[in-house]
Amino acid sequence: MSTPALRLPPRYRVRSLTADDAAAWHELLEESERTDGASANFYPEEFLDAALDGRIDPVTDSVGVFEDGALAGFAVVHAKLTSNGAHRVILEGGVAPGHRRRGIGTQLMRWSCGRARERQAALSSGRRSSAIVWSPEQNADLRSLAEAQGFQSTRWWYEVSCQLDEVSALEIPELPPGFTLRTLRPADMAGLREVHNVSFKGQWEDGAVSPEQWQQDFENDPLFQPGLSYLVLDPTGAIVSYVLTQTNEWKSDGSTQRELRINYLGTPPGWRGRGFFRHLTAAVDQAARREKYDHLGFTVDSGNPTGALKVFERAGMFDWDRDYWECWVCYTSAPDGAAA
Repeated sequence: MSTPALRLPPRYRVRSLTADDAAAWHELLEESERTDGASANFYPEEFLDAALDGRIDPVTDSVGVFEDGALAGFAVVHAKLTSNGAHRVILEGGVAPGHRRRGIGTQLMRWSCGRARERQAALSSGRRSSAIVWSPEQNADLRSLAEAQGFQSTRWWYEVSCQLDEVSALEIPELPPGFTLRTLRPADMAGLREVHNVSFKGQWEDGAVSPEQWQQDFENDPLFQPGLSYLVLDPTGAIVSYVLTQTNEWKSDGSTQRELRINYLGTPPGWRGRGFFRHLTAAVDQAARREKYDHLGFTVDSGNPTGALKVFERAGMFDWDRDYWECWVCYTSAPDGAAA
């Protein structure tokens, strides 16, 4: 088992993470969420899934800091190939609130940057590459750590959640003659991948999803809700717009809150401007109410060229003053340009 070199107080021990650490990893994120006021919404299985599908090798791509056997901090580095053929190396990590201000975060960030450079060298094959760190907008400590290593804020993503019992239900508009609205079926998935790639071509990510990735991220995702996902079909039966949803759950005041999240809402360029998003979002809104969900949520990239945040506002699904929202910042750096 790998033992990365970190300069820490003597009482801390360092080693790579294992499957047995998944629950402790999740608990650390939950504790940080309560302290920092940001909704991480991670599950213990996500760490195991990342290891199983090859995104990380826990021995070389992870490090845990422990005190008396309890996880005090961690870092994980993984990489993905983007739609434009570049590699994006993602740095994730956290320090338990009771162990902050002791240099652990600085050491973990330096280790992550070093590992990112190693992964970039092994994966690049002449392709461009970058490294990214995600942080809640209000997390000044993580921002300082990232900026000290040469990262700069480049994108802003908004996590939105609407409490359904505080908002009127949306009415599904009438479609043009010959067009139909229906739920997603298993036989639609192969063709939908092609529509998805056309819809998101040229955007920051998701514009060139392979059949393997499509199966992994959608068809095999236990949170994916095909029966609550919808398609708009033209008179020939071709998909001209779609919305994909997944389930999210969390505990609040001892009760389980269920949220139906819009994962993707896409329309190929030639079919935009016809208001299909209103039919799809209203269908999801009604489905969420019918299935007794408490919330309806979605994530929006502020740099989305289609102006997605305005789309949700116009549809009546988002109000800055009414709904819960938080902003996540993407900090970007070239791995070989990060400070040592």
